[in-house]
Amino acid sequence: GGVLGGCDGNPLGMEILEIKGMVYASKTEASLTEAHWPKLNRPIDCIIPARGGSKRFPRKNLAKLGGHPLVGLAIESARSSRVFGGVYVSTEDSEIAAVSREYGAAVIHRPAELAEDHIQVKDVVSHALVGLDAERKGLGLPPKPFIGIIYPTAFLLTPDDISAMNMLLTVGSIGGRKVDGVMGVVAPSEHPMGALSKLGNGFISPWRGKEVRRRSQEWPSLLMDAGVCYLYQVGEFLNKDFYPPNLLGYELPRARVFDIDHPEQLEVAEALLDFWMKKAVSRRTV
Repeated sequence: GGVLGGCDGNPLGMEILEIKGMVYASKTEASLTEAHWPKLNRPIDCIIPARGGSKRFPRKNLAKLGGHPLVGLAIESARSSRVFGGVYVSTEDSEIAAVSREYGAAVIHRPAELAEDHIQVKDVVSHALVGLDAERKGLGLPPKPFIGIIYPTAFLLTPDDISAMNMLLTVGSIGGRKVDGVMGVVAPSEHPMGALSKLGNGFISPWRGKEVRRRSQEWPSLLMDAGVCYLYQVGEFLNKDFYPPNLLGYELPRARVFDIDHPEQLEVAEALLDFWMKKAVSRRTV
């Protein structure tokens, strides 16, 4: 295995030992330089955090949509985008690990203490980056400058979405501002300006006072985290978490954002996936 404590199968080593159809007995025999390793040379990897425990929806990341487990759909989108040098699933769960390998991801074994309910995604990604950086250092390579994070429940995220987000991240700067990261965002289904505050005993009041009387067309344009995909400069993510100073939003259509928190939501998710898959097929056949 690799040195990720462990990133099983030494995924970087697997890329190295098979180059352009030639399988080498060792790294030394291959006489490698980084130019030979197109995937190692890509400046961004993808981490899919997929723990086995879920209080609201047990085994959620293995729940099936369209005959595929959620984590498998996320892996497929990440790999099909051809953006990432490596796609890694961070998990403490042996079944999720096995399924992830079947779908072509490498597995980073997460210690049990990083799979508790209170653990933040940043902690999981930081753990993964330490291992990946160590693996690259052992090969004489510098750490990668960018990192992608895709949630297992991002079943409607497309490879084109990921590619477009990556283009925004790697453009360098926009309007004189450097780009620290790109977050998948979506317009809220209900504008919070129309929200009502609970006052107790059943009484309510407009949350924003008189502003609620303004025409809805005059309300500020708001977006929210879609909870699907994030791309960052590594340093900015480690220092500022999900919200670095120069964060770009990549807006996803409302109809392609659906969070799965409870088993009963799977039927709706299945219908959405079926709708978008049929739509994609019809576009290809026109």
